[in-house]
Amino acid sequence: MNVVAVGIANAVAAQAATSRLLYSMSRDRRLPAFLSKVNPRQVPLAAILTVSAISLVLVLFFVGQIAVISSLVNFGALLGFLLLHVSVAVYYLGKKKSKNYLLHLVVPVIGFLIIGYVLLNADVTAKVGGILWLVVGAVVYVIFARRDRSIPAPSPERATATAGEGGGEVAPR
Repeated sequence: MNVVAVGIANAVAAQAATSRLLYSMSRDRRLPAFLSKVNPRQVPLAAILTVSAISLVLVLFFVGQIAVISSLVNFGALLGFLLLHVSVAVYYLGKKKSKNYLLHLVVPVIGFLIIGYVLLNADVTAKVGGILWLVVGAVVYVIFARRDRSIPAPSPERATATAGEGGGEVAPR
């Protein structure tokens, strides 16, 4: 019974985090506008319902295939951490001109190698699914990048405000 309670708690937390991410990306004009609409209680209901619908479809599609979905999630998380290590080195050594090579080069390279090794030894299904998902994401990125060339980047004030925390007003499109 404890496993079910923990599973539900994790699902609710993931749902809340994902819907807020969709809301923020929509507010910053990176996703469709309807996802940044909030109700009178400042809740991004459209984003929550979208995440719920996608989650429901995935649950029904992957019913009984927990190993596949777990390996896909792991692949995505590990790929994100792999890119994080690259970005640390690029940011601190390239943009900030840091001379702390141990912290900003050696540690990220070690982390990159460890995570890279884990990714190379991941399940084939996870690698294929993850790469396909990455390709879909790249296509979506290119479409939005071409469409949004004329849209200015969001201001720092807008980028930090979220619904329910004041300042969460969405700029008209």
